Amino acid sequence: VCKIIDEAIQVFGATGISQWTPLARMYAGQRTLRLADGPDEVHWHVVGRAEIARFEGDPQPTTEYERGSHQFSGPA
Repeated sequence: VCKIIDEAIQVFGATGISQWTPLARMYAGQRTLRLADGPDEVHWHVVGRAEIARFEGDPQPTTEYERGSHQFSGPA
């Protein structure tokens, strides 16, 4: 979503980050949601560790998702 909003800001130029369009507010809101769930690098590490464990035959769950916590925690 941030990439789409960023493209729209590019189309509008300086007006895209002004108070005359909702784009700046939308971008700030989406960026905040991305950070609230934790940095992307942490998610990549968790997914990578789970995939490696899956192919190494590790029977122990390595993520909250695998432990049964299937609760959606926000956008990635």
